[in-house]
Amino acid sequence: MPVESQSRAPLGSRDKKLLAVLGALVVAGGVTGAVVYHGESSGTNCLVVDLPSTVGGAHLTRCGDAAVTFCRTESKHDRIVAQACRREGFAVTGKVR
Repeated sequence: MPVESQSRAPLGSRDKKLLAVLGALVVAGGVTGAVVYHGESSGTNCLVVDLPSTVGGAHLTRCGDAAVTFCRTESKHDRIVAQACRREGFAVTGKVR
């Protein structure tokens, strides 16, 4: 527990610099996360599908070759995936159960 006079002492220049660096890192991390998330979920040639799951739901995003492979393998097992693949223009192989 700080002594009462220490708790009211102004921040030193070293402490101010440390807080400024930490603040800049938090902002940079937030911007980077937003750019990565936005680019992943709204890019061209991407498939975004929400599937029911045991704990509520799963939000899946697949782009490029991963989306093509996902549609080829999973669309024959799941009607929701097959519909999402067709809607986004990905090939669906086999009959959906």
